[in-house]
Amino acid sequence: MNQINSKIIPISLSLRLVTVFIIKGTRSVLVDTGYPGSERMILRKMIHSGIRPEEIGMILITHGHTDHFGSAAAFKEKTGAKVAIHKLDADNLRNGGYGRLCPTGMIGRLLLSFISDKPDKNVRGLEPE
Repeated sequence: MNQINSKIIPISLSLRLVTVFIIKGTRSVLVDTGYPGSERMILRKMIHSGIRPEEIGMILITHGHTDHFGSAAAFKEKTGAKVAIHKLDADNLRNGGYGRLCPTGMIGRLLLSFISDKPDKNVRGLEPE
């Protein structure tokens, strides 16, 4: 039986209330990339954890919100890793925005007034693999 040696490393992005994760293994996986411009902080913490950018084999985006994929294009350039996202969220990644949001609760409807469905000018769109 093969044993999988992996370690999950959380990286909190200051007051942005976002955490990305690295699953460290033979080829590491970066789970989410934070807001646009988060790449420097994430890279610094990656290197501090002993992970070089070229060791990232995949960038996995959990869902199509810019606080989760905002730095994906920058990480793809720095790592050469393939980017994966669910097909129903792929258009958001391609277009660099939230797309159509359908909140189901009162708090979500309240927060919707602060979020634009237009592409974020700070987010570079990206074609996922």
